[in-house]
Amino acid sequence: MAKRTTKKSSINWDGPMNLPMKLFLAGCAAELYLMLVRRFYVNGSIRQVVAWDGYLLYIGIAALVIGAALGVFTYVKRKTIKNAEPLAWVAGLIGFVGISSLLIKWNMTILALLMALIACVTIIVILWGLFDRECSLALSALGVGLLGLWTIRRGLDSLSVANFVRVGGVILALILLGVAALVFKNTGKGRSGIRFGKFTVLPATADPRPVMLCCGISAAALVVGLIGLRPAYYCTWVLIAVIFALAVYYTVKQL
Repeated sequence: MAKRTTKKSSINWDGPMNLPMKLFLAGCAAELYLMLVRRFYVNGSIRQVVAWDGYLLYIGIAALVIGAALGVFTYVKRKTIKNAEPLAWVAGLIGFVGISSLLIKWNMTILALLMALIACVTIIVILWGLFDRECSLALSALGVGLLGLWTIRRGLDSLSVANFVRVGGVILALILLGVAALVFKNTGKGRSGIRFGKFTVLPATADPRPVMLCCGISAAALVVGLIGLRPAYYCTWVLIAVIFALAVYYTVKQL
């Protein structure tokens, strides 16, 4: 009797969308925890707010200890255990719960910033998996500018953090201009492109103009937004319009 053979699955679990999908799921899990905290610590009853004010301290300390222990264990045993990567993701999520809980306990306004930051990073990661590198980097620069303007609009009203927001806005604008200069220097014929280890951020053959333009627009929007709340509001909508136009252009281009 002939021996029956079974074919191995042809699914490529290490495909190009593997890492973006993992980060997307991790972002959803982190956002769900922040929404839970917002429900009971910000929008809850007085009794719930008082109770969660104590819970966050214990959750933060316990999650940091567990996440750090699991992370060290995973790193030490990474060559001997089979499921080292899932354990690393779990350790990272637990660590995020610990750090975010302590930060929110220290200052409640950080909750809104964390929710916006996680959503922005998750969307940017998906874009890096779907679009060309030049489009992904350009949209990332616009997303960073948008997040910076959101922080400026939230922070300029507070006397305690307004100066920090202004300094941070200027630093972020300078970083964006530095990225534009780096792209101009490393792209084009006979150049190496931008790489971090094995990961190619931008190949040498990519068109640097969209990235440089978006970095410049985001930097200018941040500087103008520091003037006041109304300029920051209008600059936010300018960046949203540019993001929409760029996404439509590259979507049509890749069809």
